[in-house]
Amino acid sequence: MTAMSWSTGTVDSPNVRLMRRSFVHELRRLGRTEAEISDGEIILGELLANACEHGRLPIAVELRPSGRRWQLSVSDCGSGFVRNTLPYDPRGERGRGFHIVEQLGATIRVTDGASPNIEVSLPFGD
Repeated sequence: MTAMSWSTGTVDSPNVRLMRRSFVHELRRLGRTEAEISDGEIILGELLANACEHGRLPIAVELRPSGRRWQLSVSDCGSGFVRNTLPYDPRGERGRGFHIVEQLGATIRVTDGASPNIEVSLPFGD
């Protein structure tokens, strides 16, 4: 299995929608179940929304095999951030996206570097 990648230099609904559709198409092609595809699409949507709201263009997405699991990476050219370590507050305005991703069973890793990179171990494997 090889890595698949997508990128965008604009944040507009049609372009982001196309990235999501391409991602879903790849998950289908890989034989994922409809429940896994739905969860994967929600996870990607939350990460793209974060990158669009808090990051800087361009935004890059990569899906690659990692052992028996799949890794989803979303990066942008923003200045980075520190992940909130406080408990999730359902009435709060921040942290909802990562909370949703983790509730779907994914593991999130924020990497430091020249640009923010979020890596997610998707909650399904081969």
